[in-house]
Amino acid sequence: MKIILIILITAFNLNIYAQKPSAEKVSLLLNLTNLEKSWGKIDKKEYQKLVTKSPIYKLVEVELTAYFNEVFSWKEIKKEATKYYQDNYTEAEMNKLIAIYELPVMKKHQSSQFGELRKKLRNFIQGRVRVDDPKFKKIKKLLKERYKKNKVKLKK
Repeated sequence: MKIILIILITAFNLNIYAQKPSAEKVSLLLNLTNLEKSWGKIDKKEYQKLVTKSPIYKLVEVELTAYFNEVFSWKEIKKEATKYYQDNYTEAEMNKLIAIYELPVMKKHQSSQFGELRKKLRNFIQGRVRVDDPKFKKIKKLLKERYKKNKVKLKK
């Protein structure tokens, strides 16, 4: 009987320590890291890079902006970040991370890169932006139509 009780207590304790962090804990950490704030600037930067390289894209600016807004959607990025933390950290580890990010020195450090998470999210975005994406193909077709119609030489 004692052995069964010890096994049950041990199994219960192991389960507590191996719990995945809640979405709320991950959300708190993401808020502390200011990831959403910096992420909102990325879509605009990517769009500007594209237009700078190929000014012809100005002919489909509205459609391309809508496409980038969808691809760089914080809602989707947050889901992916939450999944990353829940797959790689326990609740106890998440509590420690939160405690670290609440330290004044960490707040000062926040302007630097977030390493592995940023790489993973960048890869996630690159996977969403595809030349064979039907929405992107539609924008390309619209671009060709507008280019033929306008036959305007675009300034760089």
